[in-house]
Amino acid sequence: MLFTVVMLLKDTEPDYFRDSLESLIAQTMDDFQLLLLDQNNESGFSIFVSEMFPRDERVEYRRLTAQKGRGFSLNYAIDSARGDYILFLGQHERLSENALFSFAEEALHNEDAALLYCDCDELIDGERRNPYFKSDINIELLRQTNYIGNSFVIKREAIRSIGKFSELTKRLPEWEFLLRVTERKQKVLHIPKLLIHKRPGDKAPSYDRRDRTGFELEAVAIVEASLRRQDIKAFVRSYFLSDALYVKVTYDGSTYDVKRDSFLFLKDQNVRFPSRRAVEKLYGVLSQPDVAVVGCRFLGQAFSVSNCGFIFDRDGVCYSACHGQSVFSDGYGGRIKLRNDVSCVDFSFCLIDEKFFRRSGGFDKALLGRDLMLDFCLRAKKHGLRTVYEPEVTARYSGREPLSSKESNDILMKRWGDVIRKGDPYYNENLAMGTENYTF
Repeated sequence: MLFTVVMLLKDTEPDYFRDSLESLIAQTMDDFQLLLLDQNNESGFSIFVSEMFPRDERVEYRRLTAQKGRGFSLNYAIDSARGDYILFLGQHERLSENALFSFAEEALHNEDAALLYCDCDELIDGERRNPYFKSDINIELLRQTNYIGNSFVIKREAIRSIGKFSELTKRLPEWEFLLRVTERKQKVLHIPKLLIHKRPGDKAPSYDRRDRTGFELEAVAIVEASLRRQDIKAFVRSYFLSDALYVKVTYDGSTYDVKRDSFLFLKDQNVRFPSRRAVEKLYGVLSQPDVAVVGCRFLGQAFSVSNCGFIFDRDGVCYSACHGQSVFSDGYGGRIKLRNDVSCVDFSFCLIDEKFFRRSGGFDKALLGRDLMLDFCLRAKKHGLRTVYEPEVTARYSGREPLSSKESNDILMKRWGDVIRKGDPYYNENLAMGTENYTF
């Protein structure tokens, strides 16, 4: 199995670039092709390469004088790659010494995976800090921000069905490509390991402050195009927050009043103060053809979160996501404020696709509390459908939340044990599990 490592060089910082090359030299898997595409105004970086890789046939250094955007450069790399898999790596990023081996090992055991990505952290003053632990592929989150980043591995053979990078997308071709991967139902594999170490201010995607309007317009265009290809009606706008680019997607739920037969609206008698236009907002999300359940954010006491849906551990115990955290906080990776695919939501206030509910046999009356909803959501996922958390709709308990039991949990584990023991796909095993989740 041969890997091609691609690095695009532009506005390159020499010391960081040298450090990145050193991390490639230190790889435990040394059978790779390194493809360096240099778009710097000065050509001195070829000296770095010849010094560190003297007469090394694995390395190809090329100058790209044509300034045609990132999409063009990435496609040039694809055409020049000899590897079975292509790793796109930032010019200042450092690889863990086992990074290529880890990617190769996972690819070997998951030959049907078209794309692989990993967790990352930052190098600050020579020390690794600020780890960012990601979830498995999360379609709703990806439509709002490129949480995967620009560094990932693609199987070269899969490009035939996905297509190359869009050369019309000059600033954000990776984001556009990732959205297309999810549209075409390609298998995406997340490796929960810190294999890539980034530099502060050089996060992927990186945004030029002088061209923020250009980035925003392009972000809106690629998300709109993705939704249009799937015949999903939505209003899209972009914004920057703490130097990160986000897209706000508002799904059209205006027809909910005439489509009441298409969904079930569940509201516990102990739940009060739903948000204005709550059902319309929830229906907008549910109207997507691959969504079976959509739930809301539950508020607790003193401006705190009660739950943002639930996460489950390997014993099948559900915990309230972000419980006790401030409602004014974005949450880890935007978990509180951003719409997310999740494994389970609170059935005390939610919308469910009526056809799937009937077809799947509805709720299992042998289960109680959170077990009942987790069982239903796992059935939906098995059928290729999603469960979505919608933060713009809020509700609050006026009584106690329904409880589960050991007998109920035993039934759940007997039915779904093989799935549950693999871990919650929308949570990262490197984060704390329990009531104080989304912490280190």
